Amino acid sequence: MTGQPLWPPPPAETEQARIIEFARYASMRTGHELTGGYRTLGEWSVRDIDGFWSAVWDHFGLPARPREQPALATEAMPGSVWFPGSQPRCRRRTRRGELG
Repeated sequence: MTGQPLWPPPPAETEQARIIEFARYASMRTGHELTGGYRTLGEWSVRDIDGFWSAVWDHFGLPARPREQPALATEAMPGSVWFPGSQPRCRRRTRRGELG
């Protein structure tokens, strides 16, 4: 493996990718530069779990959630609690094509 992609998408397609849209949204929301690619977003997702997942929730238009609750209420493994008080039903929304 050379580490090079087999096929790079045309720049116009790249600019319209959902991950790029999300990175721009997250950059505006946080005031930090997060458009540097997957690694940049990945590092942010570990450094600021609540900020990252709250941005995912809001950007992709998931149902309302209690704002006073953190995205990850309990970090215990097993037994972590994500988005307490919410019922996102992402699978159903994804099947209907609402999440892209």
